[in-house]
Amino acid sequence: RIPPHAARFASYQVCAPTRGVLDFLPLRVSSRYPLGLWERGFDLNLTEQLLILPRLGRLTGRFRDAQRTQQRTQYDAPARTGVFDEEFHRLREFRQGDSRRAIHWRTTARRNELMVREYQEQHDPEWLLVVDLWLPEQTAPEDLERLETAISFVASCCASRARTGRNTGLQLIVCGRQFVSLGEPGQGLSLRDALECLAVARGSPTPETGHLNTMLERCREEAS
Repeated sequence: RIPPHAARFASYQVCAPTRGVLDFLPLRVSSRYPLGLWERGFDLNLTEQLLILPRLGRLTGRFRDAQRTQQRTQYDAPARTGVFDEEFHRLREFRQGDSRRAIHWRTTARRNELMVREYQEQHDPEWLLVVDLWLPEQTAPEDLERLETAISFVASCCASRARTGRNTGLQLIVCGRQFVSLGEPGQGLSLRDALECLAVARGSPTPETGHLNTMLERCREEAS
């Protein structure tokens, strides 16, 4: 109630039941002055949307132990060096067989001899997260609960990766009502992009796989 020649401020809270897009409907302003004998009003078409991100959790020690075991195995292998590897290691003199693209021209001009950038192989593994959002034709509440648990787990993995400061080497593939592929090998994927993608992901009895088979076949060939 707003008395004549007065002002009032009001607010309300909304607890979103699920992730996804929350729509705010137009606002209706009305008046029943005087004495409530009649009512006049108008609508404010101020429609807004709010994106509800997936619920985040924390990965258990069991997950981190398995990850450390895998990384320890990789650390035991000797590091390889070369001009086409990933992490900058040092500048050295040009050798037969080096690519001219690796030449560091500023140092070459200063020292009056060809110098190249040498890179060292990184042991930090890349993450490829593939999310299968399959749902049965007759969906039960427990099916939807399992789907939300899977999405929350993948979102937590992305957040854990971001907390460590490693926003590179992360790829996210979602196979659901739509196929979405984010990130490239060796490139960065922001946590915000990953969470926004998972926020609107929907399950399907026939998930879209896009070019997933081609991508996995290429990874299998590279590994062999």
